[in-house]
Amino acid sequence: MNHLRRFSTTLVGLAIALACATGVTHADTGSWAPVAPLPTPRAELAAVTGPDGRIYAIGASSTMVSFSYANEAYTPNCRFVLGFGTLHALISDSVGSCQENEQHNAVDGDALQLTTHGLLVWRKADNFTAFTDGYHSWVNGPYGLQERLNSQRFW
Repeated sequence: MNHLRRFSTTLVGLAIALACATGVTHADTGSWAPVAPLPTPRAELAAVTGPDGRIYAIGASSTMVSFSYANEAYTPNCRFVLGFGTLHALISDSVGSCQENEQHNAVDGDALQLTTHGLLVWRKADNFTAFTDGYHSWVNGPYGLQERLNSQRFW
């Protein structure tokens, strides 16, 4: 019975954490830890931790009167570092929240990181950091931060 109570408390702590986007309660220690923000603010959600360590947030009310059908996989230990952190700080509303930690290509050395609004890219060849939402691109390069449509050239 104590195990069920702990599990229930953990889910409540997790639901509060996801709704507030500030932290999670760990079942084994009962401690509270800060985490990256949840992409969609919500309350009264169902949540479960998957075998991949991601938290799956299912449904919820997005306001006091409407229900959200948004289902999201959330990576609580996800973060933006180095150039991706700089670009996120400059255009955080465009970039959105972290979906996964950056991944490196062993062949060319480039780095990629998926976000809720698009993709962050760092090119080793020219040391450019960029973000695209599929329609616009932003590059933080030798001329500072520049934005353009994907159908246009930067220089």
